[in-house]
Amino acid sequence: MHAEDDPWAESLRRLAGPESRWLVPSHLFAVHWDPAGTSNPRRRDGMNFSDHEAVAFVKRHLRGIVEGRADRYLHRRLEVFRQDPHFTAMVLEIGGKYWHPSVYAKWVLSPDPRLPAVWFVSFHSSVRLAR
Repeated sequence: MHAEDDPWAESLRRLAGPESRWLVPSHLFAVHWDPAGTSNPRRRDGMNFSDHEAVAFVKRHLRGIVEGRADRYLHRRLEVFRQDPHFTAMVLEIGGKYWHPSVYAKWVLSPDPRLPAVWFVSFHSSVRLAR
């Protein structure tokens, strides 16, 4: 599979570098973007994610996926985006380490080639994920 055919690699490309392009399109879709209410397992002070920490968390896991690293705490899938079936949604379910709840992240890729961006529609804690 070529990188341009791989939505995980394309997502990482859009989030990489100083020109990282992402947004939360609450004006287009119903979103559940709640980093401030999500416990960040990388912080020892018990604080929750900021918006930028949430994006960096997703980016770090995407890098592992693209590089082929195995992670028993990570589940990923592609699914038809129910709010608009023209989009394919990427979903990461990141199992909770260090007594943290799992994190659920979902996004779609913007269709405009002039401004390629990642549109995040979900980022929140989840206790319903299978281990």
